Amino acid sequence: MYWSGYRLHYLTYSALHWAGILTGYEERVELPEPWTGRCDAIIQPNYEDDETILYDMKTVMPNALKYSYDMPKEKDCLQLGGYGTGMAVAQGIVEYADRAGQNTPLECAVDMAHWADRARNRMSLLEALHAALPTLPDILPARYVAHYRKARGKPYKELNSVTYEAPWECGYCDYHLTDKSGVTQRDSTCRPFNDKPLAAAKLEGGSWHYDTQHVDAVIQWLGTQQKVVDVEEEE
Repeated sequence: MYWSGYRLHYLTYSALHWAGILTGYEERVELPEPWTGRCDAIIQPNYEDDETILYDMKTVMPNALKYSYDMPKEKDCLQLGGYGTGMAVAQGIVEYADRAGQNTPLECAVDMAHWADRARNRMSLLEALHAALPTLPDILPARYVAHYRKARGKPYKELNSVTYEAPWECGYCDYHLTDKSGVTQRDSTCRPFNDKPLAAAKLEGGSWHYDTQHVDAVIQWLGTQQKVVDVEEEE
């Protein structure tokens, strides 16, 4: 999907350049902080005047063009309107291109003055909502976490490994999207995908094996931990 969209965009830029009407593409638009954006292309259809048109392509599935009566989409017009708050362009075009190549692309005209006003109002609203958010608290420091496994034939679990990881408590702040239970969940939406726990220590063959950077600290921490946990008590 990404590759076909990329090819369609750059084939279009090449065709506009060949036609002699392309004045810029993938250009950054100067917008007030914190907004940023890059428009797809700027074209000048008539060489006799300086009027330019802001062009944006949306690649869609083939069946999406069956609903052309609902195009252009409001969100797409607002995107062009957002660009229009940072550049003087009177007209805009949103082109819906079938990424499978089964349908003729659909061009939709966009009144830039109208949608720039609507985008400006929407941006102001979002800025106000963002300003009202509570301050994001500091990240909690990493800690050692004990992991137990069921001892064969025993009514308890034995401590068999230790990881070093950030807690990422679900109930830690107002930004969590899960139940406010105060317990770390492996599937918590707050937990970064790239923040994997470090294996600090592991019991193998009756002996503990340690990560070289955590030997002294984890040995001291293990001295304060319960080596076995009663299964019924834990449940």
